[in-house]
Parts: sequence; structure tokens; C-alpha cells
Amino acid sequence: MQDLLDQYERHLSQERGFRPQTLRAYLGDLRQFVRFLQEKSPRHASADGLAKVDVFLLRAYFSSVHGEAEAASVERKLVSLRSFFAYLVHEGLAENNPAKLLSLPKKAKKLPVHLDVDEIFNLLDQAFEDTPLGLRDKAIWEICYGCGLRVGEVVGLSLKSLDLTDGTVRVFGKGGKERLVPLYPQVVHSLQEYLDRRGELLAKAKTPDSDALFLNARGGRLSARWVEKMVDKVMLRAGTGRKISPHALRHTFATHLLDGGADLRAIQELLGHESLSTTQRYTHVGINHLVSVYDNAHPLANRDAERSDHPKE
Repeated sequence: MQDLLDQYERHLSQERGFRPQTLRAYLGDLRQFVRFLQEKSPRHASADGLAKVDVFLLRAYFSSVHGEAEAASVERKLVSLRSFFAYLVHEGLAENNPAKLLSLPKKAKKLPVHLDVDEIFNLLDQAFEDTPLGLRDKAIWEICYGCGLRVGEVVGLSLKSLDLTDGTVRVFGKGGKERLVPLYPQVVHSLQEYLDRRGELLAKAKTPDSDALFLNARGGRLSARWVEKMVDKVMLRAGTGRKISPHALRHTFATHLLDGGADLRAIQELLGHESLSTTQRYTHVGINHLVSVYDNAHPLANRDAERSDHPKE
């Protein structure tokens, strides 16, 4: 069984280009399922036994996790098992994929957390120290909001990803998909300020990562977890009383573009979404902007306003 799991991990990493975080999630889901088999149906808890897993056993497994995990987590677990059994079928280790017979659970649609324009400007105006690390933090904050990058994409950037002359950054997103994202002038300025001092971090490092764009105090590549802590510190320093993730800056980027009149297809390209339906959730966030446009421009809205000013006696 362990040999099979190791083989599948190499498949996800090398052939499908899964990022470490996604890889950990898929393998964690798979190991949880194997533990269920070991406890409830030991004869299926082997490489040969997996080929005999049927939809009824899968339903029993998902019944066991129901109530313990949120709908989004249950959905990912099903997607993980669908992927795994599809791999078994492809490798000739199973005849069919029983996970395909299960439907995805319905989950409540949550609107993406985002900041309004005044909030984001207040945060961008926060004083960052005039040190290599302070300038790095400011550049990361600027590029998260100014380009809408995922945190994994930010920490994965290399020096050769940047073209400050043309004002672009080459990003490798989910599945290793590449896209070119424009840098607005303030991002270029912040990046240049950081790059002018980046050499100081390399000079102090015993084993520097000369390829990584954003370096830690030891000259190595930053982690996604570190960026999350940095965002927490900036929010605390600004006294907003809110706690957000770096991903909220990506949502803010998309929401502000939509509110500013950007085309949904263009936002899809900038975010690197494979499906337009993923991008369309921002249309719900932008509903206040649409209502405002209606109130200011539509004849019916104006007529209703006039009537409210002169109520019947």
C-alpha cells in the first residue's frame, strides 16, 4: 500500500504539477480514507483490495466524515478520491472508478472576503521600515493587491519572472500554468526599492537562494505561512480590528477591478482562473456597485425616489 501511495504522490507532483499545499491535501485525504478502510473493512486496505472498493463502501466512508468536516472539505475529499481511483484505472490496477458515482455535496456559497478602497489605501500607507526586510514586506503587500496573485505564486517568483522595464511579471499558477500579469507603476516602484537592497540579505546568508525574488532574513526563499504572518502584523499595526488572509488581497484586487468596470474575461485572465464560473462569484460581491449605478442612472429608480419625497397624504 505504501509503495502505491508513494507512486501516486510522484504522479501528482511530477506529471500533474501539483503544488506542495495541494499535494499535501490530496494525500492527507487519501490516508484518511485508508485509515477508515483499515478500521472498518481491512480486506480493502491493501493495493489489491482497493480495486474492489465499491460505491457502497465509499458512501459509508463519507457518512463517517459527515458532520465532522465542512461541505467544502467533504467536496475536496471526494475530488481527491475520484482522482486517485482514476489513476488506478489508468494504471490497470482497478476496473472502474466508484467515486464517479457519488455526487458532490451542496455547499453554501460564501462571498469572497475583501477590503474596500479606503481600507486598502490605509493599509498601503502603513509605514514599512526602510530596511531590506521592510521594503520586501511593502513590495509583497503591493504585488498581492496590485496583481491579484495567489500567495503560493508570490513566494514562488524568481528574479527572472520580473520585467520591470515592460512592467510585467511571469507567473506560474495552479498546474504549472503560465500567465503574464501587468505591474502598475507603484508595484514597479516598490519592487525596485526592494531589489536595490536585496543584495544585503544575500550577503548575510550562508546558503543564499539567488534565484528567489523574495528572501527571508537568512537569504532563503520565503514560505506562504510567513506571508500570512506578515499580513496579520500589518492588519494589527493598522488597527483595523480585522483578520484577513493574503488571499483576501487577491479577492480585493478582483472586486476593485470589477467595480471599476473591468471586463470579466479580462479579470479571469489576470487571476489565472481556468473557468469563467470561478471568476463570476465576484459579480455577487460587486452587486452594491451595480445597485449604485441603477440608483443614479435608471429612470425607474429616479421616479421611485421622487415619490418617496412626496408621500401621499
